[in-house]
Amino acid sequence: MDAVLQTAMSSTVHIGRPPPVSPEVRARLENDDLGSTIVGVTVSFTVLALTAVLLRFYTRVRLIKNFGAEDWLMLVSMVRIRESHNEICTE
Repeated sequence: MDAVLQTAMSSTVHIGRPPPVSPEVRARLENDDLGSTIVGVTVSFTVLALTAVLLRFYTRVRLIKNFGAEDWLMLVSMVRIRESHNEICTE
């Protein structure tokens, strides 16, 4: 019981800052380039969102014939997403 208590008391608690990283892990993280992964995920989700919005627009305009205020807001949102996508891909 005393060994468990000493171990618990000797372990350092880092509040408000991340725990220290070993030099081996730091070197591995610095060599990893996740840029292409980030761009791939961003493009994939942008295409998925654009497809969903276009299908909704088609349904609202052709089938229901009621294009409401929320649809205009979705259009504005897609334009903003496209702008931020361009910023991510050009950096």
